[in-house]
Amino acid sequence: MACYTHLTQAKVGIPTVLIMKKMTPKIREKYPSATFQTVLDNLTRMHEVGMVICVGTDANIVAGLEIPHGTSIHDEMELMSQSGMSVVNVLRAATSVPAKYFGLTDRREIKEGKRADLTLVEGNPVEDIHVTRNVKHVWIRGCEGGLELCCM
Repeated sequence: MACYTHLTQAKVGIPTVLIMKKMTPKIREKYPSATFQTVLDNLTRMHEVGMVICVGTDANIVAGLEIPHGTSIHDEMELMSQSGMSVVNVLRAATSVPAKYFGLTDRREIKEGKRADLTLVEGNPVEDIHVTRNVKHVWIRGCEGGLELCCM
């Protein structure tokens, strides 16, 4: 019950599911309760108690535990959807929710006067979260460009 109390008092949770999936056997041996299923269960609890959830990746270059910057966001969203969170809520946790909680008031919505950072994907991510990988076009600050614009 104490766990639920802490969850309801927290402001924002940023579970990093992918790193649990990538743990080496040596690390798992040292922390037997730190399993992929445990992190999914905790994410389910966070969602059930109404905690605000943002997507995070723990991207790093640690040997044996590498999580690539950029592309790992797709892995993280796919894994988060396995926790029972709806795909719509996972997409919000990767877009408008962090913008709100990090005070990025010039984002979060498509509206005149707002910063226009948009990504066009082929397919419907609500029907299949995996299509977020099918990036076809990117706009940053309203400037049209290709994928190279993402790296600027």
